[in-house]
This record gives sequence, C-alpha cells and structure tokens, in this order.
Amino acid sequence: MNKVLKIKNKRTFFILVFVIILTICIFGFFIHKYNSYDKNVYNVTKNSILFGKDNNYIKLDKDGVLKQKIDGNYYLYINNDSDATKYEIGRNAVIYNSDDSYIYLYGKAYEINSSGEVSLVSKETKIAKNQGSKLYKLEDRKYLITDKKIKSANDTLINTSDYLIVELDTQGKANFANNEINFKAIKPIVLEVSSFKFDIANEKLVTSSDVIDLKNVIGSTNKYIKETDKKEDDTVDSSNYYDEYLDNVIKGVNNLTKSARAMNENSKTKINTTNVYYDFDKWIALKKATPLVSSINIDYVVFDPNNQYEEVAIKLIDNSGKVINNSLNKSSTSFNISNLKPDSDYQLLFGYKLKNIDEFIVVDELKIKTLRPNYSITIDKIAEKKVNNNYKYMVYYTLNADENFIFNSAKISYYMNNLDNLVQENNIDSSMLDSEYKYHGVFEIADNTNLASLNILKINNMTYCIDSNDNKCNSVIDLNVENTFSIE
Repeated sequence: MNKVLKIKNKRTFFILVFVIILTICIFGFFIHKYNSYDKNVYNVTKNSILFGKDNNYIKLDKDGVLKQKIDGNYYLYINNDSDATKYEIGRNAVIYNSDDSYIYLYGKAYEINSSGEVSLVSKETKIAKNQGSKLYKLEDRKYLITDKKIKSANDTLINTSDYLIVELDTQGKANFANNEINFKAIKPIVLEVSSFKFDIANEKLVTSSDVIDLKNVIGSTNKYIKETDKKEDDTVDSSNYYDEYLDNVIKGVNNLTKSARAMNENSKTKINTTNVYYDFDKWIALKKATPLVSSINIDYVVFDPNNQYEEVAIKLIDNSGKVINNSLNKSSTSFNISNLKPDSDYQLLFGYKLKNIDEFIVVDELKIKTLRPNYSITIDKIAEKKVNNNYKYMVYYTLNADENFIFNSAKISYYMNNLDNLVQENNIDSSMLDSEYKYHGVFEIADNTNLASLNILKINNMTYCIDSNDNKCNSVIDLNVENTFSIE
C-alpha cells in the first residue's frame, strides 16, 4: 500500500511541477509580448497619407493618432465628433505628408545600406526627405524605398519621388504604392535611385561594386525564378522579358496545337462530366498596364488563329461602381483608355467572350490608379514698393503646370496666418500659360499692410475638360497644392 501511495505522490508531484513550469512560461510569454509592443501614441496630422492592411489608400481629412495594440498591429484612430473611426494598418505604418520634411516609419523593420550592413529599427523612425537613398525591409516580401527621385530603370512605368512601398506576391510580381501611384506591375521591374538599383523580382540590391541578396534578411517566400542568368551592368534587363516569354509560349503552343485539337475532339462529349476539356489553340495575355494622368496604356497579346473569341476587352470599374467597357482589336497589341479622372482608383479586368456565350471570362485583374497631375507653386521674390509716403509688398510667384493635364480655369489664393484668412485671389485660365506651361503672377498687398509671419499660396477651384467634346469644362479637381512661406 505504501509503495502505491509513493508512486501516486511522485506522479502528483511531477504533474504539479509541470503545471507550475507551464504557467511560468505562459506568464513570461505574455510579459515579453507586453514589453515588446510599442506603447507610444503618435499624432498624425491632417492631409497625411498612409495605406491600410489591405493596401487601401487613406488620406486624413482631420488629425488622428496612431497606436500599436498588443496583437502587434498598428491602428489609426480619427476623431469624428463623438465617435472614432478606426483603421487597421498592420505591423508597420508608413506616413507621408507633403507639408512635412520627414517620412515616418512605425514598427520593426530592417534598414539595409549599400555596403550590405543591416540595422534593426523599431517604434518611430524619422526619414528626412533630403537624406538620399534608403531601403527598409518591413517584412517578408515588403519593402520601403526612399529618395528624392525613384524611377524604373528599363522603362517609364515608374517615375515618382520621396518614397515608394513595394510589396511582392510569391511569384515576384510587385505592387507599388505611395501618394501618387498604387498599382500592380505585370512584368519584373528594376527600380533606380541615386545610390543603387533594386531588382525587385529577384530581391537584390545592386550597387556599383556589389550585389546584395535581400532574401537573406529574415528570409523570403518569394518563388520567382529568373528566366536566364544573364546580367547587364549588374541588373536584370527586364525590358523584353514578356516579349521573349510570349515568343517561347507561341512556339510551344504551335507544337501542341495539333495534338491538343485531337484531344479536344475526343473530350467535347465529356465537358459536363468530371473530365477536363483542354484548349491550347487560343489564349490572351495582359503584358503591361501603365497609368498616366487621365488615361491608362494597355499592352496585350491575343492568339486566336481560328477566330474563336467574340470579344477581347478591358473593363474598368471606378469607385462608384461605374463600369467602362473597352473592346480591344485582336490584331493589335496596344490600347489607350482615355478620359479618366486623374488621381483615381480603378479596378481593371482583362478578359474575353466566346462566340455564342454571353459570359465575360476574366483572365487578369489588378488595381490601378491614375497619376496625380504634377502642379506646384514657387515663390520667385518678395519686394517692397514705395509710392509717396505709402508702401506695399509685391509677392511674385510662378504656377508650374503639368503638360499632360491642362486645366481650364483656376484661382490662386493668398492667405495670411491660416486658410481661414483669405487676402486676395487671382483668376487664371490655361490661355495664360507660356510655352513651358508656366504662369507668372504677382500679388500686390494693400498700402501699409504688413505681411504675416505665415503666408500661404494655394490652387483652388481648378476646372478641366473631361474630353474634347466637353464644352462646359466644369469638372473640378482638388490638387491640394500650396506653398507656405514665412517672413522673418
């Protein structure tokens, strides 16, 4: 009996020890999790831009705050009267404001410099816009690149500034997002900044003296495989990637067509069973979609030797749900979708209809955003003009217009101290632009009126023509372009 009791006591003792150790481990895990998350609350100013967890574009119309919860994700809270609007941002947050000289990165990330050194950053990281080229790996297949100018090395698909968020899928296709663009590229892209090139699909940082494999930083689930191992100037030449790829596909399809047709003839009677009906003798491919200010250029290929497609088309769906259908010429390889709203999001569907079948089959789908017109106001000089015993200030400025988006009419407004104190307005129209798409104007401040310590010039009430048949030209766009200057 005593022997049995001893065995039971030992068993109870070991179970108790195990429970105690397990409790300590669980408690320690939660203590570590609590201590490791960012407990700071960050103010986010009005007009700041960031992207939510599902890559949704967010622009603040009033101030908000950013906080990280114990689940490791950052959340944006925008006060709206008595309620609070909440957005889930994700493990990292990148915040941009055109009026701020910094770009703000929140959360744990890895900075990789051109020598291959890796530094861990966390919580709030302030990146000066004039600091030059920087690259951060935010998480698996997601990067932040910053510089004064960011462009694609082998084409004109990307030409932007300040910052760019790059997120790859597992096949190496990249989505690009910042305050100007938000779209997914079909072909491999190499980005170029002042200090290095970023071969995105292969996740390589290319400098003048070295090639750094970014997959070695926290690993990667990217399964993209380069078609060839050829390199030119330490970069992957992707300009003809899809042309070469499609040529190889065509050769392969031509060899398969004869046997595929025989297979199809034997399978047609079994379409409604579990058997699969293979069809290799027709196909379509979307090569590239390039957003412009008010249009999108489409590059595509159609292989239909037996004229089986009733229609090949691009459907664009805007934020209101309106569908714009564009039928494509099967014999052509490019198309321009025009008369689109600038700086606007669209869902692009590429697909076809077969003869005698009304269903539209989607082959490729992506989100794309037209570019924001590139307008700016520069202050040329401020002069003091004296007449008799009175004086007045003269503020000379230049409006720089985007040659790809010409407005119909607009107002240049002068504010002092804040946007509630309007002092003067100049009405202008496109006929006033010179050959370089510039307008030179001046504000004359009333006699004996001092300039404020804070002065603001802003473009307001800009109208434009939707197309050449738009006689009213009264569509309005808010570019949110202003120049703030101080008088010491």
